[in-house]
Amino acid sequence: MTKQPTNKTEKAPSKSKGTKVPVELKEAIDTETKGVGRPLIEINQNILEKAETLASQGLTQKEIALCLGMGESTFYEKVKAYPEFLESIQVGQAKGVATIANAVFNKAQKGDMTAATFYLRNRAPDLFGDRHKVDLTLKPTQALSEEERKYADRVLDDITSGKAHH
Repeated sequence: MTKQPTNKTEKAPSKSKGTKVPVELKEAIDTETKGVGRPLIEINQNILEKAETLASQGLTQKEIALCLGMGESTFYEKVKAYPEFLESIQVGQAKGVATIANAVFNKAQKGDMTAATFYLRNRAPDLFGDRHKVDLTLKPTQALSEEERKYADRVLDDITSGKAHH
């Protein structure tokens, strides 16, 4: 007789303490038991879709592995053995980034200056970033005095060491 879960999560059958897997994900995972040890997890279309969804929500690979009911080492073995598994995670990550980037863009368009600043600094750092590249080439038209040369050397040292000189 199989015990039905009474809430939305139940403990995953793993050695990890307190690891919880959503019931709907647990039920969706196709497993096959070979006697002793953890059940084998087959990478199928259902697992690929779940992995993509989890990745699109910003979960790390470790978190995705836990939600799919597998350990980290098994997860990485599956990624190596099934290129479509890695691809589904990468597609999910790209979709998540696109969703958030679009939300920030929409807020910026509606006048949210924090969103606009964030968007421009990250999407066009050469134009709107905090750091600016300075190319300094000195071409004196006449010889510098000893005092001017020492001052120029100090300024150049400050610039190359990252100190501001005013």
